[in-house]
Amino acid sequence: MSYHFVATTSLGLEAVLAQELRSMGVGVDATGRGVVYFVGKLESGDRACLWSRIASRVFLRVARGRVDSPDAIYALANSVNWSDHLGVDQTLLVDFVGQGRGISNSVFGAQRVKDAIVDDLREEDGRRPDVDFDNPDVR
Repeated sequence: MSYHFVATTSLGLEAVLAQELRSMGVGVDATGRGVVYFVGKLESGDRACLWSRIASRVFLRVARGRVDSPDAIYALANSVNWSDHLGVDQTLLVDFVGQGRGISNSVFGAQRVKDAIVDDLREEDGRRPDVDFDNPDVR
């Protein structure tokens, strides 16, 4: 199974990061402003996390879509099967960057995503994970 990843880096280092990832056997899709998109098995993401000297962070993309409202952010986040990534006995923390129509600050955006995640998990057995700001199991 192939997964989509996003590796972030400092502006201007995108091409260098793409070459570094290719040298690790990672299939680079495209570069953007401060990011490199790549596809591979989970091992590719692990390899990038462990061995990249240039990537700041490596993210697993679990959903993709255009959103134009807080409800659309919720719907997109709620479309993911979160039990594949997180259990109700684990803790989570959502980081959110962005703003737009209806999202005036990152705290509200993070809250909408968190609500979608816990609602999805609560539907399975009535329980939900807790938020942990200091030491979450899944971020």
